[in-house]
Order: sequence, then C-alpha cells, then structure tokens
Amino acid sequence: MKLIDQHKKYIGTILCVLALGGCAVGPKYTPLHTETPDNWQSWHGGDQTLANPQWRQSSETLALRFADGFQDPVLHELLTQLNAQNFDLQTATLRWAQARAQTGSAQAQTGPNVNLNGGVNRQAVSENGPNTRTIDAMGLSGAAKDKVLKILGEPFTAYQGGLDVGWEIDLWGRVRHSIEAANANERAAQALLSQVQISLQAELMRQYIELRALQQQLAVLNQQLDAAKTSQHLLAAKFNGGLLDAREPTQAQTVVDELQQQRSQLLARQTALMNQITLMVGDLPGSMNEALLQPKVLLLNHTLPSLQLGLPSQLTQRRPDIIQAQAQFQMAVANTGVAVADLYPRVQLGANAGWSSLNAGTFFDVTSFQWSIGPSISLPIFDMGRRRSIVTLRELQQQEAAVNYQKTVLTAWHEVDSLLSQYQSDAQQVKDLTDKSKQAAKLYRMAQAQFRGGLIDELPVLDAQRNWLQIDNQRIDAIRRQWSDGVLLYKALGGNDWQNL
Repeated sequence: MKLIDQHKKYIGTILCVLALGGCAVGPKYTPLHTETPDNWQSWHGGDQTLANPQWRQSSETLALRFADGFQDPVLHELLTQLNAQNFDLQTATLRWAQARAQTGSAQAQTGPNVNLNGGVNRQAVSENGPNTRTIDAMGLSGAAKDKVLKILGEPFTAYQGGLDVGWEIDLWGRVRHSIEAANANERAAQALLSQVQISLQAELMRQYIELRALQQQLAVLNQQLDAAKTSQHLLAAKFNGGLLDAREPTQAQTVVDELQQQRSQLLARQTALMNQITLMVGDLPGSMNEALLQPKVLLLNHTLPSLQLGLPSQLTQRRPDIIQAQAQFQMAVANTGVAVADLYPRVQLGANAGWSSLNAGTFFDVTSFQWSIGPSISLPIFDMGRRRSIVTLRELQQQEAAVNYQKTVLTAWHEVDSLLSQYQSDAQQVKDLTDKSKQAAKLYRMAQAQFRGGLIDELPVLDAQRNWLQIDNQRIDAIRRQWSDGVLLYKALGGNDWQNL
C-alpha cells in the first residue's frame, strides 16, 4: 500500500509538470510582409518610355519562359550535365542535406533518450583509504579492525547492467523553438540551393548565348575579311597600273590587318567561353569541342517570348533569395525563443532499472534488481548575466534578419525594374538595327545589280557589302544582349523552369 502511495506521488508530479508543457516563452514568429505595386509600371525609375504598357500580368504564374525560344539540344544537354556535375551545385546540395540532418537531430529531442548500460569491474578498496574512518567510528580496533580491512582490501568482481531513460519536459518551449529554428534553417538551405542552381543555369545560358553570337560574328567577320582582301587586291592592281597613288592600297591593307586581329581576338574569346562552359559542367577542356564548335544559327534567329510577368505579388513567393531571407528571419525568432527558455528551469524526467550483484550466479535474481524514477530540476540562479546577454544577442540578430529581409525585397524590385527597362531598350535597339541591316542589304543588292549591268566596278559593291556586314554584326550583338538580359530578367523574376528548356 505504501509503495502504491509513493507511485501516486510520482505520477501526480509528472502530470503537473506535463500540464505546464504548453507555457512556451519567447517571441512568436509572424511572417514579414512588404508592400507590392499594383502593376509592373507603377514602380518604375527613370524615363517612362521604357515602362512598356505591353507588359502583361495575370493571376497565373510567371509565363516568361524560354522553352519556346531555346530549341537547342546542345544547350539542353549542357544544362542536364550542369545539374549532375557542377561542383558549386554539389556543395549547395550537401549543405541542404546537412541542414536536413540537423532538423532530424532537433526533432529527436521530443522523445526520450534510452541507454543500455552494463559492465563487469574487478576492483579493490584501499586499506588506508577513507573507509578506515567508518571502521573507527564503529569502534573496531585491533584484530577485528585488521580483519575488516583485509576483507575490504581483497579484490572483488562487481556485475551491473540495466536501462537508463531520460526525457526533457519541454515546459517553456525550448525544444519546440529548437525544432522551429532547425526547420527554418533547412528551408533557408533549400532556398540557397535553388538560388545557386538558378544562378548557375542562368550564367551557363548567358555564356552559351555569347558563344553562339560570337560564332555568328566570326562568320560575318570572315565575310568582311574576304571582301577587304578583294578590295585590297583590286586597289593594288589599280596602283600598279598607275591609276591610284599608294594611299588607298595602304589603307585597304590596314583594314585587312585590323580584321585579322579582330578574328584572332574572337577565336581566343571563343576558346575562353568554351573552357568556362566545360568547367561549369564539370568536364575537361576540349571535351565538348565537337558540340560547341558545330556551326549553328540557333537562338539568334529565333524570336524571344513575350513578357507575361504574372502578378507583382508573386515575386516574393518565387525568388529564392527572398524565401531564404524570410526563413532566416524565422530561424532568428526561434533562436530568440530558445535563449529566453534557457532563463527558466529545465525539468528532466529520469528512470533507471537494472541489476547489480557481486556474484554472477545471482545477477538475475529478484533480490539483485534495482530501480529509480523521478523528475529532476535545474534552475539557473547566477551566471554573471551570460544567459541574459545571449537573449540580447538573439534579439539583435532577429532585428538584423528583419532588416536583411526588407533590403532583399527592395533590392529585388530595383533589379527587376532595371532589367525590364534594359530589356525594353534592347528590343528597340534590335528593331532599329534590324531595319538598318535590311536597308544596307538592299543597297548591297542594288550595287550588285549595277555591277552586273556594267554601270559600276566592283569596289562600290565591296564597300556596300562591308557596310551591310558591319551593321549586321551590330545587329547580332544587340540580339545577344537582348537574349542575355532576357535570361537575367527571367532569373530576377524567380524563374525556375530551366529544366523544361
């Protein structure tokens, strides 16, 4: 009956402790919100002519996708290889995995810790140790004392084994806040992984665009060089015939030399771009020469997809850096809660059961069984203000995370606005240079017709050709900028559909 009463006391204590389990202390996380514009034109810096009213928005997700513009199997293979082999992406993936492991470790705090222990110890007690005081207190002396000391000094074997169970009762929310912080850290690591992936894919696409544009410029330059050499030969022949002085043939040779230098520079730049691409996909220099050197027109003759931007409010839900900043703020709030909870007593419910014996034969006897159960409390009293200082530190870190979130969002809006303006400017330049290229091509064809009709010699035809090729080279460069800025804009808007290319 007495034993039952004792158990009731223990159970009552445990129930009282558990009843306090919902008394979490510390701040409660509330997602940060920022103001968003009603449309993409209302928040615009600079000249309003670059705020295109044609920018479309809908309740659907971002629709500026490059799947319709990039019909390129080589690029698709590069992106696939990048996702599998890029070292920076592998590092970000491993960090996310580490964050997930930390989350699992934090969640494990909600359950009990169970340890199985056991041991066999051979030991002896000093005959001159503290036990002599106990013997003296018992009034033993002479032969009786010597006999007891001899017995105590004889080696003996002790056998023990059992289970230890410990469970922290989360009275003040320390464990819950720890789990919340770990979950937020995992989301931040996942957002960082997405950010790294999108950034790497965007950079790969930009380098690929530059490579293909450069190859088209090389093709145009080769035509310019052929035309310049032909002009130089014709002028040299006229000089030899006494029809010209030496100035014009010399100028023509200078043009040829300059074009040859430009060609050498473009070839070196091509090699550098190819090496950058192969490094990004984790491959050796020259390993992709066959694919990257194949002469293709590809994207530069394709039309960019129209801007269908979705709702401005979707920006904060799509951009990984904003998602990461929000998660970091939540983690800071949770860490503040952990620090505040550390100011309060920590209650541990413990239990132990097992066997202990000096004889292996009686180890599992009922009389060798022993147990204990009950709560323990740890109450911080004085630590020179260490815990309070940690609370202050966590509160300041929480404020910093909130400021960083606001800055990240505002930076995103400025980035999007700048790229929208640049994209609009690029589109106008492409249109203007396309019109100029068409006009120059028309003049070139007219000069060819006049030459075939015997109205002019070949030199005006070559001049018209060089003028057209020069303008067309500018057109190619403008298209390159538009495609590159389109990729950056898609990235700034939080686009993450690169795998569909």
